[in-house]
Amino acid sequence: EGIDGQGPLSELEDQLFRFERALDASPELTQVLTSRDLPVEARAGVVHDLLAERALDATRRLATYLTHVGRPRDYLELLQALVARIGEEAHRRVALVRSAVALTAEQEDRLSAALSRIVGQQVDVRVTVDPTVLGGFVATIGDTVVDASVRHRLDLLRERLTTLPEATTI
Repeated sequence: EGIDGQGPLSELEDQLFRFERALDASPELTQVLTSRDLPVEARAGVVHDLLAERALDATRRLATYLTHVGRPRDYLELLQALVARIGEEAHRRVALVRSAVALTAEQEDRLSAALSRIVGQQVDVRVTVDPTVLGGFVATIGDTVVDASVRHRLDLLRERLTTLPEATTI
């Protein structure tokens, strides 16, 4: 299960996901790769140089190819779609999980198993620490969102309290 003998799809997917997370964490680099003002060759060169020594050849080629398709501003979305598509090809789904804190390997395994039961397919968890999530997590698997955050639970509680029928007084 590889691409031109370059390794398993899961490694390719993981490298592209980590590259996408690195871009997401660097506004300056994201601006360079999504700029209409830079020629395609310059953006492709940046991607190639960033991944040259750190990734499979297939990872570098795919990430570089994405600079040649679509609009520059869509680069990150294209990269995310590619990660999801590779997961589908490997008969797995990828859950993009935002959590207030980093999860232990055991917590990731339990979360992966729970999400797999929800969607009925093997789910690989990709966790990003997001301080805006006050507690719990928010997982996105394709079009499915599982919001187990503290903020969501408080919103549900507020809604229930405000919609309770008025108590009748005697």
